[in-house]
Amino acid sequence: MTLYRFRRDRIARNAHAWKLTIGETLIEDLSRRKWNNATERTDSIFFQFIHALNTSDWLTAAYILQSGGSITLEKARSSSNLLLAFMVKQSLEPLFYAADRFQRDRVEWQGDLQQAYQFGTLPVYGPRIVDGRSVISSYADDADVVEHGRNLTRLIPTFQEYEKINQRYQKPAYTQTGATIHFTQGHNWTFAHARKELLDKNTFSREQRRILVNWDAHRDLSSPFGHLSQEMSLLMQWMQIDRDRLLRLVRHAKTPEEISEVTSMISIAGWILPLLYVQQFSGEYLSEIVLVVPREAMKTSREDYWPDYGSYTMEVGHAAIDDDEIDKIHQQLNQNLPSNASSESFTKSSSSLPSIFFEQLKTLQNNGAFKSIQSISSHPSFQTVSEEMSAILQNAHNVKVHIVDPDDPDTIDRILNGAELYLSVDVDFAGTNHLGGWYSDTNPVPHYPLNETPEEEARHKQLIERFEAFFQRNSGTIKGVSVANSPDYTADEARRRPAARILEILTTGASEEQPDWVSAESSRSIPAPLQNHPSRHLLMSLAGILGISITAALIWHYSRCNQIKRDRLDTDTEARED
Repeated sequence: MTLYRFRRDRIARNAHAWKLTIGETLIEDLSRRKWNNATERTDSIFFQFIHALNTSDWLTAAYILQSGGSITLEKARSSSNLLLAFMVKQSLEPLFYAADRFQRDRVEWQGDLQQAYQFGTLPVYGPRIVDGRSVISSYADDADVVEHGRNLTRLIPTFQEYEKINQRYQKPAYTQTGATIHFTQGHNWTFAHARKELLDKNTFSREQRRILVNWDAHRDLSSPFGHLSQEMSLLMQWMQIDRDRLLRLVRHAKTPEEISEVTSMISIAGWILPLLYVQQFSGEYLSEIVLVVPREAMKTSREDYWPDYGSYTMEVGHAAIDDDEIDKIHQQLNQNLPSNASSESFTKSSSSLPSIFFEQLKTLQNNGAFKSIQSISSHPSFQTVSEEMSAILQNAHNVKVHIVDPDDPDTIDRILNGAELYLSVDVDFAGTNHLGGWYSDTNPVPHYPLNETPEEEARHKQLIERFEAFFQRNSGTIKGVSVANSPDYTADEARRRPAARILEILTTGASEEQPDWVSAESSRSIPAPLQNHPSRHLLMSLAGILGISITAALIWHYSRCNQIKRDRLDTDTEARED
């Protein structure tokens, strides 16, 4: 897979030429062919379909297509010369059938997907243990399993490219004071939108103190490119990830193309560190971030996931070794053994640790390479590298991290104190699930759906009101906003649609005419078959890193099923020969 493929992709090529999102590109194609006369009044389902495409909600688009009811869609999908028909055949129909297959197969690995998705790790998927015995699922012999697995691998780079197009050409909405508002499915795209605003000399004042304010249930301070190590090797053959280029672009990306390229590879749990690394918040030697965290996130996450409310410090820099090597070194440190994972100069025979070991780390830090972005801190919640490994951190930059309670506006106001703000909102702060609603006592991340009782529903609304009060107090100093829908984590997102409420708060009183996606998100509906799909949240966005870990898990699983099938055939052949 190379970028050349997307120069030949009819939809991507026209979207770039016309500077339009995916849904808008399909409508423009219909208009140029003088083919479509549909309006939202005459064919509302068609415009629901277009909104899903414009917001990278690929699975909803696929289910709208399959559910029928749109005269425009039924007519257009049979016209071979239309871009819409091309997308249906090449992408949406294969996605629908793969999702349908996944619904039947999902129980096979549901317990491990949370860790794979959130932290970019990829456990070994395949037959599980049932009643103390290892079993092989019967569907490992089913040709459909392999077929749909292959379809998913083929769709990864396509939807990833389409999501980049959507985020690049999405028309921003505006607050009453003129701050831009962008809407994303995955929180990783906040990096792109914040980076572009920070580079705009007309948005932020050079002398003014700047602060990143993030309303979220999750800390999103993981290493941004951890998933580019060995866990992602299976996907490298399809995505052609140039790790070194991406890391260079973190520091030097200036154009929209370069910024989008980087962002599409950043983990949804790791977008903050690279944004801090470019040192465009506050002064030259200190950055500040405010993480607004509901008390429920504190109570329902693992003890060391969130620290208590208060202010902390950490350092952000780069390292000359990548995340996979760092993990191996940490393992060796835990075993109090020398590591040969990062350099040939690490000798297995050295038993005089730790002094020799750390001398080798010093050698590594001086080789000038840029392999990863890392953080160190006295608090484990804010470190991707242990304090023992601090010698590998280069170009370290100090960051003050304020953890604040949304129910304590006075503390928030005292910290901000007139600073210019970039505001990030992950709507799951008002009620979050584990991945797909699956709960496990061993899972470290917050889990507070707030939708089981009238009291919980009232708390959900109260948290939205806390955000509204914050925005009203600080709208004059907010210079840009990014709203992440996070449908896979937002509790009861289909019914409550908190993203629509957040957008309503942000755009109230704005004199600017808002883009269509703002009202479309408020009136969005989900096809009935998809509402009951147990894996809807997993497959909602198959683009970018938001869906890559999930898809990698599927591919791994499907590949394993395919290998089981081949092994059985080989065994049968050998038995016949004997």
